[in-house]
Amino acid sequence: MADDSQSKYELASAWGGDNRQASSKDPYAGVPPARSAHDPYGRRYDDYYRDPYGPYASYPAYDARYDPYGRHGYQVPAYPGYYPPPGYTYPPPAYGAPPAYPPPGGYPPPSYPPQYPPPAYPPAGYPHPTHSDREPLRRSRSPRRGKGSKKNKDPIRGKKQRDESPDDSAVINGADINLTLAEVFPRLTKAAKEQEGSRFLQWKLAGNCSAEEKAKIYNLAMADTVKLASDAFGNFVVQKLLEHGTAEQLEVMLSKVKGHVLELSEHKFGCRVIQKMLEVLPAQKKSAIAAELADTIVQCIYDMHGNHVVQKVVENLSTDDIDFVISAIAGKAAEMAAHMYGCRIIQRLLENCDAEQLAAVLDPIVASAGKLSKDSHANYVIQCVLERGREKDKRQIVQAITKSLLEFSKNKVSSNVVEKCFEITAIGVHADELSEERSALMHAMLGSPSDPTAPIAKLMKDRFGNYTVQRIIEYSRGADWETLCQRLEASVHDLKKSPTGQYIITALEKKKAAMASLTIMYMLLGVLVDVMSAVSASEKERLATAFIAGELREELAKSNRHQDVCLTQEEFAQFMMEPGVRRVAGDSGVDVVTMADMLDVVYEDFSKGDNGITFPEIVELMLSMRGTNPATVKDCKEQIRATKKMIKQYAEDTSLTLLKELASLRGDIQMFLHNDKAGSYMGRSGGSESDSLSPAAEGGDDSDG
Repeated sequence: MADDSQSKYELASAWGGDNRQASSKDPYAGVPPARSAHDPYGRRYDDYYRDPYGPYASYPAYDARYDPYGRHGYQVPAYPGYYPPPGYTYPPPAYGAPPAYPPPGGYPPPSYPPQYPPPAYPPAGYPHPTHSDREPLRRSRSPRRGKGSKKNKDPIRGKKQRDESPDDSAVINGADINLTLAEVFPRLTKAAKEQEGSRFLQWKLAGNCSAEEKAKIYNLAMADTVKLASDAFGNFVVQKLLEHGTAEQLEVMLSKVKGHVLELSEHKFGCRVIQKMLEVLPAQKKSAIAAELADTIVQCIYDMHGNHVVQKVVENLSTDDIDFVISAIAGKAAEMAAHMYGCRIIQRLLENCDAEQLAAVLDPIVASAGKLSKDSHANYVIQCVLERGREKDKRQIVQAITKSLLEFSKNKVSSNVVEKCFEITAIGVHADELSEERSALMHAMLGSPSDPTAPIAKLMKDRFGNYTVQRIIEYSRGADWETLCQRLEASVHDLKKSPTGQYIITALEKKKAAMASLTIMYMLLGVLVDVMSAVSASEKERLATAFIAGELREELAKSNRHQDVCLTQEEFAQFMMEPGVRRVAGDSGVDVVTMADMLDVVYEDFSKGDNGITFPEIVELMLSMRGTNPATVKDCKEQIRATKKMIKQYAEDTSLTLLKELASLRGDIQMFLHNDKAGSYMGRSGGSESDSLSPAAEGGDDSDG
């Protein structure tokens, strides 16, 4: 027993004591214990789980009063003939005092057994093994959840989980890693291939080491770049090296990878390093990597891992540098569109290139749109063409779908394409140009109102076609929406009995509620616009009043007039002719000449008595005489009144003038007639001048007059 205790003590000293001994099996032997209880290398030996009666505690002493039955309440049987006999005492007096066993505190000791697991286990911040984000989950065969897919289906069932690959998106806490650079440098490549060592190096490269230490990590890892890139844990270290390296270091890493691009692109872990290079390297270096794949681009596209590299090539290189990808796909576009990995490349091309540049790829795909729409992979390409393709491509696809609309709508896969057709013809980029195709599509769907075999009547009860009907409800507009509502409301009774009809009724009610909300929103928006217009007009009027009043005060001060003094009509006429006042009137939209012509009417309205017009009345007059003011009924009445007054005044003045002119003319005529008669009389008589002035002649003249 003593030998066993001694061996345990030596083992504890070797692992946790001050006299640590290096082991040939463990390169990290002798490392000081970490601050955390977790040890991924299994180096720690916790005294808490040792033999409680080992080297740190003496064996329990004997206690004569200890009764193994007493604490349970059992009665010790005392039958005659049983051992021990009555009166027997143990131990006999000759044996002396018994040893101190069990211990004074009772048996078992209070601290035994130790609490398991310990309270601080697992240590705080230690990441639990989780499914790596870099491994894509198993995608359902169904184009979307709900179309024949099983609910609560395990997305990674039947697929080996890569627990050995750490999550590169998780934040690494250096406090959980019991390593130092001095321990890692002699075996950096091996450490980078271990989970703990890889995490430690990633943490250091992320900004937790000096420039000299980072340079040393680069120098030690550079020679084994390809090996590390192909490792489950080493590839993450290489990615960190690419993210935080200098231009010279990236150049050296690129030179190490050259010649192995295809090999790494098709590797499970190496493809990640190539993708990172295509993201962080300069444009010229990216082209060099892509050029190495030019001759084997089709092989990469069909590869499980290589297709991800090709996608990065399309996303990160310029359109001129990816012509070799377009040329390789153009020769077998329809075949690649139906391939599990090839369809991804075509979608990336449509997202990053101009549609005209992809004419050689799009033409064969659009020509086979009907067949490809029913393919489980190619249907995504057709949808992408409808969204990002040329106008003629969209028109050709919509026309092909319209010819067999019912067949495509009832298919599990192609129903997605039908829905996309309704979407792009309603709200797409070329929706206005595709109005005729949209009308034909809606007519083919709705059919005749009296036709019970119309496509929409069959699709409402179809397990896949009902999704198409829901999408039609969502994108219907104008007359199409009204017709659709009538057709659906007429079938509400039948839809309530159908499991798929419930979804259609819900979509219809949701659309009606949305349109009602939209109408109310427009009404509130109109009210808000009116309120804002009124507030804006009021504020504008206030600013205009302040401007005119301020400018007129300055002009009154320049002309030595006070604003509290009333101006007579003559003084106001003189004031209006000053240059400063004419400038203010012109800026305010007031015609000074018109105002001067209407001074008589103005003073009749404003001036009460002989006091004249006040300064506030002048400002009000300027505001009311602006040419931009809207005319009101009051303005019309005032204008009529002023016009009548002016006409009356002009009529009176004209009458007086005519009377004066007529009186003057009458006097001239009388004088002319008098002189003419007098000359005629003198000529007939031939007498003297005194004879011509007889009373009879004067009387006759008076009578004529």
